[in-house]
Amino acid sequence: MDYLLAVGTCLAAIHAYTYSRWLKSNNYRTGAVGVVVLALAGMALSLYKLFFAQ
Repeated sequence: MDYLLAVGTCLAAIHAYTYSRWLKSNNYRTGAVGVVVLALAGMALSLYKLFFAQ
């Protein structure tokens, strides 16, 4: 069932990426970077749980 967490997080990260692109196009670069950092952190944690955590 952990793979479902990774899939859901991946879908949320895609949504966050498109939102950060919109932020960047409207000259909100700090917000765009923040959203990308949060999306990458979420992906990293879910992949860590999938592969390394027991």
